[in-house]
Amino acid sequence: MNWSEYSRFVGDIFGVPLAIEALMVFFLESTFLGIWIFGGNLVPALLLDVNPGFIPIAAILLTDFFLQKRREGWAFTTTALAIAFSLVPMFLIIYPRLMISSLNPAWSLTIFNAASMPYTLKIMTIFAVTFVPLALIY
Repeated sequence: MNWSEYSRFVGDIFGVPLAIEALMVFFLESTFLGIWIFGGNLVPALLLDVNPGFIPIAAILLTDFFLQKRREGWAFTTTALAIAFSLVPMFLIIYPRLMISSLNPAWSLTIFNAASMPYTLKIMTIFAVTFVPLALIY
């Protein structure tokens, strides 16, 4: 079964998630490329020298290979790897920043100044423990 037959067979079920995945990978790689090109003074030189875009591209090519061989489980796994290896380098490059300020690097949002207070974390944990199982049961 090639890709067009597969999409006709499961198009109504998997069409939207696959489109979301494709757009997500595109925008993540675009974000990485933007940081790579325009954020040269904000990121370590070692991370700019290594091209972490190779692994997601290889994973996407492997996804196509596995779909042609009718190995949908492996195709799903390589798609998940493509997403993970697109996200991880982006966050490693900007660590400890979460959002880089374009006006002044000192004004960037970091993991230290964005952390919640212990009381907020306690309330969020109680809410998650209470309502996530209810949503799953529903």
